Amino acid sequence: MKRMIIAGLAAIVLSAGLSACKEEAHQLKSEESIVAEAGARDYADRSQSKFIGCSGQDSPPVDGYVTCSIAALAAPHAETELVCGYKGRGCKRK
Repeated sequence: MKRMIIAGLAAIVLSAGLSACKEEAHQLKSEESIVAEAGARDYADRSQSKFIGCSGQDSPPVDGYVTCSIAALAAPHAETELVCGYKGRGCKRK
């Protein structure tokens, strides 16, 4: 019985410690959003597409990239997701 209680407490402490270590999403600052959006617009222009938008946050693990969307100008106007840097300009297909 003691072992079950100790094991249960250890599991609670371990899960609390792991959740405290989790990385949170990074909300982009204005200048970071401008960099990511400029990269997505450049990519859209080069691929004959139109810029739709960027998510505005870098999800964990924070890696310096944000998700942006573009859509083809020609029918059927398929949308494409990109990952665009907000620390340095540039995008690639997701």
